[in-house]
Amino acid sequence: MDTEGYPHVIYNSSGLQYAYKDMDGWHLETIDSCGMEIVGSIILDNLGTPHVSFNSCGANLLTYAYRDSGTWIEESVDNLPYAGYFSSIDIDSLGMPHIGYSLAGLLDVRYAYLDSTGWHTETIPGEWAGNITIKMDSLDYPHLAYYDWNHQNLRYATKALAPIKGLTAENDSPTELEQSALFTATIASGDLVNYTWDFGDGQTGEGRITTHIYPQVGTYTATITAENARNVMTATTTVEIVDVPISGLIATNGSPVLVGETTTLSATVSSGSNVTFTWDFGDGQTGVGALTTHTYDVPGEYTARVTASNGIGIQETSTQVIILPRKIYLPLVER
Repeated sequence: MDTEGYPHVIYNSSGLQYAYKDMDGWHLETIDSCGMEIVGSIILDNLGTPHVSFNSCGANLLTYAYRDSGTWIEESVDNLPYAGYFSSIDIDSLGMPHIGYSLAGLLDVRYAYLDSTGWHTETIPGEWAGNITIKMDSLDYPHLAYYDWNHQNLRYATKALAPIKGLTAENDSPTELEQSALFTATIASGDLVNYTWDFGDGQTGEGRITTHIYPQVGTYTATITAENARNVMTATTTVEIVDVPISGLIATNGSPVLVGETTTLSATVSSGSNVTFTWDFGDGQTGVGALTTHTYDVPGEYTARVTASNGIGIQETSTQVIILPRKIYLPLVER
């Protein structure tokens, strides 16, 4: 039932079908065209989004599906053959699905849950079970009830959620500007952990392992927050973003030109970030910029040198400038 009291159901009919009712009546959608092999389960989260668990008759594996903007998204959960019989699904306080189910033939009780690192599966050994129900409590502990065919009685199982301990964070910097820095969080122990990152530049991310591209050179402090229903821990790691090394420096000029006229000089690099250019024009004068101009006062050939530099290195090169003398024309005198 949703928050307005309307029912939502799944059933087999030419595939796995989803039906829900609202003020306009019943609506039908197909989740999986093949359908489910045996009993599936549905739960609605706090936003009214349906989440479904079932054994797909196509792959014969435990499958999880949820509805996103009218489209059903399916994920394979457990790759063991015949996984997902008698499945039951519930949602924890973070909106993550938890599924109780069995394996056909063996009918072992299995438990699967999703966190920010992906799906995890566990087995409750020595049981032969069906008709499974799972419910999450306020601390996100799973509670499973099921009929044990072996002992012919109702059984109950739960798992205490382990608190987070020993959180550390690291990264692979120094990292060049415009390249991805890799972040990794590790814990000594803890169950159902969700990881969120504050990269220190106003941007955030999720997951135990993630990447981020920083917009500027500098030193940043990235903070990881690991959280489950038992506790919250934080750790930091220092990130160093450095300039891209300079390579391929080339200098050119617009000579030859006549003495007293302006000469244009330019410098380019094939790679490098935050590059500054300084010039020695070869006549005792200097300038700056990738593109600059200079006027020589005396004819001759000059070696103009340019230095390209950034935070991690420099390169130098030169270009030959030719300054031509002006011709002087004397008037003709008749004798």
